[in-house]
Amino acid sequence: MESAQILFDKNITGIECRIKELASARSFDGRTIDASELEDCEVLIVRSVTKVDRNLLDDSRVKLVCSATAGLDHVDVNYLAKSGIDFFSTQGCNSKAVMEYTVNCIFSYAASRGISPFVLTVGIVGYGNVGKQLAMILGHLGIKTLINDPPLQERDGGSSTFSTIQEILDCDVVTLHVPYNEVGEFPTKDLFDEEKLKRLRTSVLIINTARGGVINELDLLKVIKERDDLYVALDCWSGEPRINSRLAQVVWRASPHIAGSSLNSRERAVSALVRKLKEYFGFTNGVLKNSDIVVPQRKPVIIQEPENLINLFEIVMPLSDITSEMRHMTSDSSGSSPGWLFDELRKKYSDRKDFCFYQVESSSIKEELISKLGFGKRT
Repeated sequence: MESAQILFDKNITGIECRIKELASARSFDGRTIDASELEDCEVLIVRSVTKVDRNLLDDSRVKLVCSATAGLDHVDVNYLAKSGIDFFSTQGCNSKAVMEYTVNCIFSYAASRGISPFVLTVGIVGYGNVGKQLAMILGHLGIKTLINDPPLQERDGGSSTFSTIQEILDCDVVTLHVPYNEVGEFPTKDLFDEEKLKRLRTSVLIINTARGGVINELDLLKVIKERDDLYVALDCWSGEPRINSRLAQVVWRASPHIAGSSLNSRERAVSALVRKLKEYFGFTNGVLKNSDIVVPQRKPVIIQEPENLINLFEIVMPLSDITSEMRHMTSDSSGSSPGWLFDELRKKYSDRKDFCFYQVESSSIKEELISKLGFGKRT
């Protein structure tokens, strides 16, 4: 096996051409990598599919671990710190994409119920990068939001700007944007269990773009069977990529962990990774032909005459079609789907663009609304 100073997940699009001038580099399969592949590696660049801990890194020469993701539950950061291994993540790079996915779900939900989205109250659980962006755009649109974030509330000295979990459960929409933690003062494993799910108001929409395991899926299946009024949108699943396909059959919207996976969010993540690697390898001055590539200015995609706002959302992000494909995944006797099907769907639907890269032409949709959502208007 060829030695390399940098090992990077083969599914991090666009990184190879930008790091090959910095050091020798080789790709790996993020789901199957083991300690034997590290060899002379100094820098390991992973996605959320790779568990980074003592089992992988003990006896290795790795000095820097980079994660091209927002979540940290796949990385044992305490082990890295104790071992003197530097850690870097691209947190925040995908927050715009997750926000836009969530907005899509909220407006589509309102249309499904035949109500105005502007009369909804949205409960946001987790007020980090995504939660803040979501609250900002919904506020700009005139949609009421409530915020629940106990760790942040404690740091802020019990600020009155935060809402109780009961107030969140009384909202029309509950959307989850928390990290996955099994221990500590504020664990989020099974944050929404049977007890909380049963307390949700009638015809509520609950969205999980955070991490699988934040909602207890067995409890969710049970509650859905008892309550046919629930609208559930799941993008993150326990046990990925072998998810519970029985759950995918009964939720309102199902997608293969793509909420944060837009083309533009990946470009931002790669640029952040390259800056970190240049710092690590000492390339603070001078010009490198490939690593200094500026993300190209992309021509806007013209969307002609969408019938309505939901049609526009479906053109950009076809969640109805994605849900249909998720429901057609086969399952084994345990109810789990073959992992490769999930991963193939994830690849298929990971190249959407952020709203700002689309221009809407000749539409009956109000220009002000299109602009507030972040789309361009072609005149």
